[in-house]
Amino acid sequence: LVQVLEWPSVGGHTSMVLNASERPVIAYRHLEYGSLSEDNIGGVFLRTQNPNGSWSWTALAAPLSSFEIYTDISLAKKSSSEIMAAYHFQDQSGAISGIRMQSTTEGTGGGSGSSSSSSSSSSSSSSSSTSSSSSSSSSSSSSSSSSTSSSSSSSSSTSSSSGGSSSGGASVRINAGGGAFTDTLGQSWSADSYYVGGGAYSTSSAISGTANDALYQTERYEPNFSYAIPLPAGSYVVVFHFAEIFWNSAGKRVFDVTAEGQLIIDDLDIWSLAGSNAAYVNLQVVDVNDGVLNLGFHASQDQAKIAAIEIYPTQGGSSSSSGGGSSSSSSSSSSSSSSSSSSSSSSSSSGGEGDIDGDGLTNAEELALGTNPGDPDTDDDAVWDGQETTDGSSPLDQGSHIEVLGTTLCLEWNQFLGGMANFFEHTNLSNHPLNITTRLYDIAGNERDAVAFQLQPQAEFDVSVHDMQGADPNSYGLVCSTYQGNAGDLDGRMSYYKTAPGSATNFQFAMALPASNGKYGEQFVSFNTFPPNFAPGGQQNLVANWIQITNMGNSSAGGIVTFYAQDGSVLGSQGLTVGAGARVDLSAHQFGPYQVGIVSWRPATSTQPFLLRNVRYVYDNPGYQSTFDTAFQLDGQYGSGEVMVAPLDPTAGSAIVEMSNVLDEWVSVETAIFDEAGNQRFMESVAVPPKGTIHLISDSLLAGSRGMVRLDPDKRSSIVAVAMHYGRASDGSLLYMYGASAFQALGSVLRTTYNTYLNQASKLVLLNPSSSPQGAVISMVRSDGSPLTGTATGGTNDPILLGNPVVVPPYGSYQVDLSAYEAPDNYGMVSVLPTNPNSLVSWVLRQRGSEYVLPARARQ
Repeated sequence: LVQVLEWPSVGGHTSMVLNASERPVIAYRHLEYGSLSEDNIGGVFLRTQNPNGSWSWTALAAPLSSFEIYTDISLAKKSSSEIMAAYHFQDQSGAISGIRMQSTTEGTGGGSGSSSSSSSSSSSSSSSSTSSSSSSSSSSSSSSSSSTSSSSSSSSSTSSSSGGSSSGGASVRINAGGGAFTDTLGQSWSADSYYVGGGAYSTSSAISGTANDALYQTERYEPNFSYAIPLPAGSYVVVFHFAEIFWNSAGKRVFDVTAEGQLIIDDLDIWSLAGSNAAYVNLQVVDVNDGVLNLGFHASQDQAKIAAIEIYPTQGGSSSSSGGGSSSSSSSSSSSSSSSSSSSSSSSSSGGEGDIDGDGLTNAEELALGTNPGDPDTDDDAVWDGQETTDGSSPLDQGSHIEVLGTTLCLEWNQFLGGMANFFEHTNLSNHPLNITTRLYDIAGNERDAVAFQLQPQAEFDVSVHDMQGADPNSYGLVCSTYQGNAGDLDGRMSYYKTAPGSATNFQFAMALPASNGKYGEQFVSFNTFPPNFAPGGQQNLVANWIQITNMGNSSAGGIVTFYAQDGSVLGSQGLTVGAGARVDLSAHQFGPYQVGIVSWRPATSTQPFLLRNVRYVYDNPGYQSTFDTAFQLDGQYGSGEVMVAPLDPTAGSAIVEMSNVLDEWVSVETAIFDEAGNQRFMESVAVPPKGTIHLISDSLLAGSRGMVRLDPDKRSSIVAVAMHYGRASDGSLLYMYGASAFQALGSVLRTTYNTYLNQASKLVLLNPSSSPQGAVISMVRSDGSPLTGTATGGTNDPILLGNPVVVPPYGSYQVDLSAYEAPDNYGMVSVLPTNPNSLVSWVLRQRGSEYVLPARARQ
């Protein structure tokens, strides 16, 4: 989406210099008059205001070669004096389900244009959750439906325009059905006023998706009622705040909203969009010509309703805009892989004052970015839009974000398979000591044991969970560490070590589970039941894929698990309920060997987080006894459309890229493989079918060298990928297996752990996805917090630990054995400080000979 900046001309000349100091407005896509198809792309235009108040259009780019609709609103240039606004409503698959065209005459002098009527209607498709979340539906208590408007006027700050005059009038904020209220931003909302008809209703239930619960806990309702709000003539952004606080299923309440006699919201079903007791916001641009803004609410099913109304002037001049525009958001991402859609208003304005959703971005900034001004987390990845712009991740892509762990870290312990060593690694990322309590919960969720300890800054301590009371044989549960401090101060990881039968020093496998807050809404993980043992008889051995779903919330919740085959077809699906803090395991190998694909977990509620994992066990027999060649686990992910990279090392066997499309439409992925020096070995645009999976074998492409794969999908929130590695003996038998998921380069300091116990080597890998060389400084700190200094034990004059940066070539990778700088039987933290933020992806691979490789990703 092209960002277009707009500001008044100076001295009769229009400035064409785009810089950060200018106020951004709507990003427009302009089409030639005609059908909305790729053949009709006319180019991108800049809209500027002349000294006499009229508007001019300037072509900025040649005709575009492709057209992908990511926003709700685009502008189509019809002629030199007329434009057309196309509103695109997307269903769960991303397909357009309706288009509404609205034409207006562009002002040619003096600055005002007249708006003409809408030419056709549309139906908006919205995703709904698979089953309703529980809601408190209470009996209706209403106050009088008095028809006169209150004399109380709303108070607010005066609109401050930049780059153009305000259309007049201050902001208006009305708490419908409720009393005067001050929100978390210090903005004042008046008691309900200016209404005509309707009654008041309230609830005490908490409202998700907002910090201002009280604003959504009251409402004005009735089959038909209206508001008549006095306003000076001009163009206004009208923000409608809704929450379904009575019904707990779809179709129970359906209504329309009109403004100035024109339909602006059609067949609104709040529950279908947001669920129960969840904030939902809809923005509209409305022109007022007669001094009164008339809003109507008309039900076709049950009662119409409104929780709050917010109005502020658009900025940048009078209503010579295209007429009406819309944007909507809900706090939940209840069912589909597509995130909640954000949109720019189709007015000529930048969107007005304030920060409606409190996410740290002004409304104008959000309209320019394409994020939703009424939703603090447009892409539903649990990181607010303002934070994402600070971090450098995409607030429009669910798979692009930096997770900040909370002050309680929970991970799964496991004592099946004859027992395993379970080590809960804790690393203090802060500059102050942390007092930590680690509690073990059994399979029923009962606390069985607790360990308290203090962790110094930059230090690491590993809790032996298998030695805690309650870690019973043939059972599993959660172990949680809580501390007093700031979110993000503590990182954690669970490492499993499975010894070989009859031995305390040889291992069948080791794997690591990184700590996570869990994910909200739908997430995905790949599965693979192909037997990777190529020795005689190895193809008959069982490959088990156990899909683990852990409820990280405080109450029981249901959802649907769906298994998709390689071509995207459904192998099977199942509804289930997971208790608070509980885990459910499902088999992906139930569909037989030689299957690959992805698994979707779609909870019925978007207000509780879940952990999704796939643990692959490769048996050394057809499954009659619990002995193994190897095992590994994968974390559930959101799809991403950003550039992602993963390490490849086929030197000891095979390295295979598994990429899966989580969307319901085809995705093209520019796929490139580079060797360590950055030389391109492969480049191809790979088409991945909806919910389909593609595997790419890198062995012959890298021809005995290490490197990386770089993935660049053409659609947002679309791809999950992992580089699976298989170490093999000369006879084809399987020695070990591990996977490194593909990630976007994010973070200014990347940290993970190393370990030289058990004769492990810890190899640091740096990946550079860009076309420029990237530097990084590497440091190591032992578990007691003391830094390592000096050179490698082999005497090489390596820059590691000396404060000198290493340089990773363009599209290249860098690898160093950290154990050369450390004595045996130590562990601690390794830090990577990139010269440029968001430039590198890093892993530490802990390897014990040919027995296992345990990958540990470095992260912010």
